[in-house]
Amino acid sequence: MSLRVAGHTRPKRLFEEAEANRDSPIKRLKQHSPCGGSHFISEAFRQVSPSALSTLLTLYPNMESQTVVSVLADCGDNIEAAIKRLGEMRLQEDVKLEQSMTSGKINATVASHGDDATPLTQEEWVEKLVQEMSAARDVNEARARAHRFLHSFGDFVNQDKATLQGRIQELQKESLILKRAVQIQNTKIQERTIQEAEVQQLHMSLLQCQEQVRTLEMSNYSLALHLQQATAGASVDRRYPDVF
Repeated sequence: MSLRVAGHTRPKRLFEEAEANRDSPIKRLKQHSPCGGSHFISEAFRQVSPSALSTLLTLYPNMESQTVVSVLADCGDNIEAAIKRLGEMRLQEDVKLEQSMTSGKINATVASHGDDATPLTQEEWVEKLVQEMSAARDVNEARARAHRFLHSFGDFVNQDKATLQGRIQELQKESLILKRAVQIQNTKIQERTIQEAEVQQLHMSLLQCQEQVRTLEMSNYSLALHLQQATAGASVDRRYPDVF
């Protein structure tokens, strides 16, 4: 029993240290909550576990704390489902931000080149090139129009490339977050397995102790019976000493 407990001390201590390190996001949530935030946190803690909430606050430090708590509560304290939903929400926010930035850049490009709308599809770009070339009155003007067309097309490609790179980076971040979540989940599963094994060993020890108690009770009863018989025999000998 002592070897088993000693072997379990180190992972248990590491788990307690990890739990202590994850307490800081919850403390920050309590400190920075708006008016009535303490009541909100109290209600949230009744629905979610502090360890799962700390993990999500660590994985999503830039997201509103109340949003994280609400999503975790809606997911039934399921950290994997909450990570998936929070990742989708952050990806949607990033896409909206990128679209807004791209729209601003396109508008700036349109303003710098006149009132012509910037093409968005392959067919529109082809039509734009035909229009530019058809409107040229001579070779020099055609070259100028071609140069302006290629410049606009290059800006469009760079903007689209930047958008795709941003999405790739977000997907990589989501992949890293999911890997960390899986590691945390595996750690919890391992700890739960160790705890279940410990409980099983304690149960077996209890059964052994109960069996030993029953054996000792039977031995005690047998010894008491023999002692009673021996005492009765000695009394008979003292009561009739002259028979022999």
